[in-house]
Amino acid sequence: MELDYRTEAEQYLLEARAGGSAVRILNSTKKLEEVLYQKKLKPIDVGTDYREIRGLKAKAYSHECLHWLRIIRRKNSFSAIQKFEEARIKGGLSYRKVGTSRLEMGMRKLFAKFFSRKTFYPSYY
Repeated sequence: MELDYRTEAEQYLLEARAGGSAVRILNSTKKLEEVLYQKKLKPIDVGTDYREIRGLKAKAYSHECLHWLRIIRRKNSFSAIQKFEEARIKGGLSYRKVGTSRLEMGMRKLFAKFFSRKTFYPSYY
């Protein structure tokens, strides 16, 4: 049975356009790009272009950044800061685009490192 790769690519495009979680959008766009590359299809063949695909990915990374930024602002979690930075860089987003600044992130990193250390209490007994 021969698969219709154009229909498969269109399905991934529809999933990405439908939105939902950032992970779902990123998985859909990744699979879409794989099908386009492997089967030598052009984006126009499935009703899109590279600009739309990049836009969908940027939107997903932006949502991911906002998710981690909310967590960072509630509690200065160093791991959340790392995940925020990873998503920001992968999405090619500036601090301004995601609603923060380099200064705020620098301060939050400093506070996360300072407050995450455990205090050593010597035993005198």
